[in-house]
Amino acid sequence: MDQKILDLDYKILHLENSVDELNKEVYSQHKKIDELETTLKKLSDLLKQSSITTTEIGPANEKPPHY
Repeated sequence: MDQKILDLDYKILHLENSVDELNKEVYSQHKKIDELETTLKKLSDLLKQSSITTTEIGPANEKPPHY
């Protein structure tokens, strides 16, 4: 009986450690996602402020060399 209790105790300890590691990883990923969202917002704002739009860029709006 004592051995079963010790085995269960060991399994619980192992599971608690696994949960702690997973929580740390989730926290780290959440932090990284927040950083990426901030960067994306900044880039989006810069693009909106830019005077060049995507329709003004490219060979479709350039005059051919013979003009």
